[in-house]
Amino acid sequence: CIHCGLCVRYCAEVKKKNAVGFVDRGTRREISFIPEIAMKECWNCKECFPLCPTEALQAAFVLTKALISPPHPGPEPRG
Repeated sequence: CIHCGLCVRYCAEVKKKNAVGFVDRGTRREISFIPEIAMKECWNCKECFPLCPTEALQAAFVLTKALISPPHPGPEPRG
């Protein structure tokens, strides 16, 4: 992420969802989705993805998706 803020502004100002934002400050600043909003609003939207010049937004979304998705069940027992 180069901290351009295009995705944050698009989500907040155009889509009125506020599902993505920056966390931390300085060199630790990074982009992050708000899980509670993202799980309802982002799955079918993703209009901000093409705006990201580094694809960091897509990586943040994959992480958020993994954190809020239910665990995948293991294989069925054989027998």
